[in-house]
Amino acid sequence: MLSTGELAITPGSIQLDDVVCILANTNSACAVRPDGKGKWTLASGEIYVFANVSRLAAFHGSIVLDEYVAGNRAKVEQFVIR
Repeated sequence: MLSTGELAITPGSIQLDDVVCILANTNSACAVRPDGKGKWTLASGEIYVFANVSRLAAFHGSIVLDEYVAGNRAKVEQFVIR
């Protein structure tokens, strides 16, 4: 369960402090892990988030990622991947 109350299916390697995110131009959410020094590493790809569809746009039963991001604009952060 995410802090937003949404259910997510993740691999067993995910840890409590990992952050679920949607990277631009991707087809699914992923998780990144902070290293405590201001850097992040990819903890997992392919995370499935079951969002509250009453407040998000749905397309044939699946959430459109762009619509999900638009509905959560206050939580959007930008970061550089190197």
